[in-house]
Amino acid sequence: MRPVSFHASAELLAEGGRWNDSLQRLNGGATCYPKGVRRFKTHEESNRFDLECKVRRIVQVSFGRGL
Repeated sequence: MRPVSFHASAELLAEGGRWNDSLQRLNGGATCYPKGVRRFKTHEESNRFDLECKVRRIVQVSFGRGL
């Protein structure tokens, strides 16, 4: 775990970029949310949709269909 730095450095920027790239590869560059606009009546309904999308993506990646 890296400590928070208040001084910018090229080394830390490059390390952050590599970390971001590895996360993108892990996710296969795909998003877990289906395309479209959604409207929810409550925050709970929105949170439920969010959680279901994330779980669906985790299952896809776990079984090798999302990579």
